[in-house]
Amino acid sequence: MRLIARGGYEDISQPGVISVTAPIASGGVEISINRLSKITLEAGTRYNRGTWDANIYLQFTDRIYVTGRYYEVLEPAQIQINSSFSDFVTTSRLLPTPTTSTNFLITGNIYNQTSLNKTAESHIVYRWENDTIDLDASWNDRYFISTGDHDRVAVANASYYRRIRPDLTAQIRVSYGQTFASPIYGASSSYGGEINLAYDLNSQMVAKAGYAMAQQRRTSPSRESLSENVLFASIERRF
Repeated sequence: MRLIARGGYEDISQPGVISVTAPIASGGVEISINRLSKITLEAGTRYNRGTWDANIYLQFTDRIYVTGRYYEVLEPAQIQINSSFSDFVTTSRLLPTPTTSTNFLITGNIYNQTSLNKTAESHIVYRWENDTIDLDASWNDRYFISTGDHDRVAVANASYYRRIRPDLTAQIRVSYGQTFASPIYGASSSYGGEINLAYDLNSQMVAKAGYAMAQQRRTSPSRESLSENVLFASIERRF
């Protein structure tokens, strides 16, 4: 166990949008449960308001591991989109193989506004010799400084991966997303799923085929819906 204490001072200025001159202070604890597991919890003040930060990485056996984090940060749109990609790459390096799908969503701010972002994420993976269950969820609340509006989004995904034989795998994936508020697009929900088979032609090429569907529905300011069904086949080459 380690105790954490941080202190500092920052000056943030974006002409016509925001000016923050305030101290940074936080305290917390870091607990190492084993060589691969760590929990960090901190509370303090930043941007003249209370703030929290938490990071969890737990791996008790080679079968199951859990990651989670919560943080608050003030940043422009470009920085958050860049962070989404950087975090994805970092997480892929940390997680034991097989890693999660390389399909990932940018959780960034597409409104091109500076915002105070509160983000919570969790990820649970359970593996057997030939099977993997992968669950993840995220919540993002963005307070846009210049307009005073909020954007709140929650996303959940679940997938099951099965290695039928050394060169043949199957995967089933379902997902759900809910936009509770948006200053431009309004409230909406979406859900979808995919089932596919992948066959290794050789060490560098894989053939894949499957079916995917998606349903998107906007509930405000007016009701609209869109459905999509896709049958696909592809050959991919790894370099």
